[in-house]
Amino acid sequence: MSEVMWRREDGGVEHVVVSAAAGGGVDVDGVVVWPGDRGEAHRVRYTLRCDSAWRVRELRAEAPEDGTMLHVHADGEGSWRSFDSVGLPHLDGCVDVDLYAVVFTNTLPVRRLGLEVGESRTIDVAYVRLPSMAVERMQQRYTRVAADVYRYQSVASGFTADLRVDAGGLVVDYPGLARRMWAR
Repeated sequence: MSEVMWRREDGGVEHVVVSAAAGGGVDVDGVVVWPGDRGEAHRVRYTLRCDSAWRVRELRAEAPEDGTMLHVHADGEGSWRSFDSVGLPHLDGCVDVDLYAVVFTNTLPVRRLGLEVGESRTIDVAYVRLPSMAVERMQQRYTRVAADVYRYQSVASGFTADLRVDAGGLVVDYPGLARRMWAR
């Protein structure tokens, strides 16, 4: 088990507990809190279930203030369905999820892709806007520029950040978003 907390540059925090799941998978339990535009606080709790290859199999997210929820399942090969088994064809081919401004979700492709220094991959991810829980397909590119640095790029917007990670693929520093406060 590992536990990590990041301090966000907007004054918020993110706390995550990562634990081994039955069958060699990974369970993630996280919460992120950040200030809104009108002085309100946003809070989202999320859980992820990944298989042993770090492919997302289930995502639950909830904004408790207004009860907004998202619960989706994936087959690990890029096919998604809602909790009530309705197919989500707009996410076909997405293996990873990216929750808006949630540092941990960068760990998923870092661990899953297994890039060597100098290698890069463009992937489609299920991007979740928070706190609305709207889900859309987004193309991202990860390039391993050093043993402990991955360049993240949002293909559509051109946004780029060099993420420093630890030996387990957990982000230590995400410039402009957050820096790890502690880990154990």
